[in-house]
Amino acid sequence: MSRMKVGFYFGQIHEALDRMVNNELRPFGITASQSRTLMNICMSPGEEATMKELEAAQKVAQPTMVGIVNRLEKNGFVETRTDEKDRRVKRVKLTEAGREWCRDGQRHMDRMDEVLLTGLSEKEVKELVRLLEKVSANLTKEEEKRA
Repeated sequence: MSRMKVGFYFGQIHEALDRMVNNELRPFGITASQSRTLMNICMSPGEEATMKELEAAQKVAQPTMVGIVNRLEKNGFVETRTDEKDRRVKRVKLTEAGREWCRDGQRHMDRMDEVLLTGLSEKEVKELVRLLEKVSANLTKEEEKRA
């Protein structure tokens, strides 16, 4: 296989996974990017994160994250407030509905993993994860060089 096809496959996988996740989440009135945001907040200390932390975790621009958080707040999954020490910082905290989604969201993530890993042995899964971690580290290094 040509190394030039690797990026193509990553793109295809990403698009197919986003479509599948969005279709699965549609009945709940939430998108894949909103779900990722909720899961990031859920894993943050105190179930709270700054907008900057969320932007960095999801590698999205500030206006994109503002839109995601605004929709989550409108739907009752998060609350936002200005940081008491630095008024320029906006903090995002889960509501009870957000916490409930995090519990449900983990089930959806597990289902997507099952789909992705169907037919792979435990050894192959471990090797895949190891290789994906390397690829991710390569991308992070490249982004840092360009920043």
